[in-house]
Amino acid sequence: MTTGVRCFVETLQNMKNIPFLRLLSRRLTGIVLLLVLTHTAVRAQMLATRTNLLWDALGVFNGGVEIGVTNNSTVGIQVGYGRRPLYTQPSRVVCLQPEWRYYLSHRPIHGVYMGVGAVAADYDIKWKGKVYNGDAVGGGFVLGCVVTLSRRLNLDLHTGIGIVGYWRKEYYEGDNYNDYTQDGSVKTNASGYSLLPTNFGVTLSYILK
Repeated sequence: MTTGVRCFVETLQNMKNIPFLRLLSRRLTGIVLLLVLTHTAVRAQMLATRTNLLWDALGVFNGGVEIGVTNNSTVGIQVGYGRRPLYTQPSRVVCLQPEWRYYLSHRPIHGVYMGVGAVAADYDIKWKGKVYNGDAVGGGFVLGCVVTLSRRLNLDLHTGIGIVGYWRKEYYEGDNYNDYTQDGSVKTNASGYSLLPTNFGVTLSYILK
């Protein structure tokens, strides 16, 4: 890695630890995604709302949209929020999943499809005596099948796998993480990447147009 690239990467890593910049980045990302989806939805041939029933059952309430962009492909986004995901101790998780799908039936939101997607999450979870507080970003492939229940109602069975990178504070509940600092600032003490399920569930969708 050249010196210039290394400096650029280190700068980005340091910016993640500035609360204002983290908040500003998330707000701007949300605004851009909203504007893009709004513009696409207005021009879309097909538009559906959806919720992942499996996420709901696990305590992560969610909602999303899927938009037809061609005769055989769609784009979509799913947003989830949970205060006690997996029915753990009081915790928090916020996640965002954009996705592109290609339908083999050449008919949007019908039949077998394959696609690619990304995932981003911010979490603060207590699990088996430990605290995991951080962020995760990744991407991968998805495969699924949409079953028609009625003219507008559909059931989507899907699964996916991908690479997810994370950086987080990881410590035992009895510890005070703020006691552990580096150069006078609190930083993450755990990072890495794993091959994980990135998109799985049973989704109920309703076609609006």
